[in-house]
Amino acid sequence: MIVKIRSVGSGGYVSARAYVVNKNGIHPVATVGDQQPQTDVVAALKKQLATRSKSRAGLSTN
Repeated sequence: MIVKIRSVGSGGYVSARAYVVNKNGIHPVATVGDQQPQTDVVAALKKQLATRSKSRAGLSTN
């Protein structure tokens, strides 16, 4: 589940949070914040998750 939040202040910045929903509840897995309004937050969340997966596997993210 992805929740997208748009700031109502000047700039209209967006943030998003990704969650895994299962029988044990709702668990946060990634967050992006203070992005430009035109940012594809789903792509940003995917990138963050991919980077995290590589880090956990002991691989370089460069």
